[in-house]
Amino acid sequence: MGGFNNDGDVILREDLEKLLQWIAGKLEPTREDVKSFLSIQRRLRDRYQIKQRDAWVASFPKENMDILNRVNSIIAPEAGRPLNVVTVYRPNHMMDEDFIFWVRQRLLLPQTPGGHCCVRSGQEIDCHGDHGFNCKYNGRGTAHSFVKEAVFKTAKEIAKLTREEVTMEPQIGAWLRPEVEDNKNSKTIEGLKQRRGDVMIQAVTVASLPRRTITIIDVRHCSMRTPLKRGEIGASVREGEAVKEAFYDKHFDLPKGVKLVPFAIDSYGKWGEQAKTFLEDMCRKAAAEDLSMYNKLVTKARADISLAHARAVGAVFRKCFKYCFAPEDYVRACVRGYGVDCD
Repeated sequence: MGGFNNDGDVILREDLEKLLQWIAGKLEPTREDVKSFLSIQRRLRDRYQIKQRDAWVASFPKENMDILNRVNSIIAPEAGRPLNVVTVYRPNHMMDEDFIFWVRQRLLLPQTPGGHCCVRSGQEIDCHGDHGFNCKYNGRGTAHSFVKEAVFKTAKEIAKLTREEVTMEPQIGAWLRPEVEDNKNSKTIEGLKQRRGDVMIQAVTVASLPRRTITIIDVRHCSMRTPLKRGEIGASVREGEAVKEAFYDKHFDLPKGVKLVPFAIDSYGKWGEQAKTFLEDMCRKAAAEDLSMYNKLVTKARADISLAHARAVGAVFRKCFKYCFAPEDYVRACVRGYGVDCD
């Protein structure tokens, strides 16, 4: 049996050899062997899927940094979680068109016909549809809103077990450094300086009131970019975390007990390390020492947020087709987006 090259593969090979000997009447398996045999089918399926994934990744040219960067995000575990959700559960439903857009994105199939520019911004609309996530008129806030709402709902559900207070849109103007200027975020900063009630940070807070600790979860949706070198592949979410941290470091004096968690996620569904760590820690705290409860909480939390992002992908592309294309190109763009070659 070729291709078995790690500890899990070695155990699987040994179990298969024992199973063959048992079938041939040459071996009497132990209770542990029988228990292990029950998972052989699942482990073989997982092994096959891993080999198919590796073969798919290897099929792309190594010198194409843009494609390798996208593939790196696509194969991230959290990016594919919507495929594992229980679809008979109504909250896990997706619109058919959203699912088509999301699957085409994961397969790196062209989402839009080439040769068009956005009628609002004048920017070129690329075949991958990245323009939909970057267009300042249509797409920038769409994916962010979907993910932020999912993070809020997830944190609120878990907080019922930890007795923490979860709120949306915290007003943190009291911690603002008044002397700092920022042209890029001038509207928000000026509103915070004036203590206007309608100006708030686009984030979620988890407050543990008896212990006087507050966690600010600020979502950052990161667009893809072509890395200059191989070492930068996968850097989109790391840069997203750094941008959020730099913003708070520059503009705020957060008091003791207040912690920032930049929840970075890129347009293909890859999460930043701080987002994953925060979610795991919160679920671990809620489950206490119950490992089964922890696995249940963290699995549902990951699935809910990843599913929200998958829906956001569909919403972004639908808005892109509707608002970024000229009327005479709209139908052609939609047909291509749904997987029909109209050339």
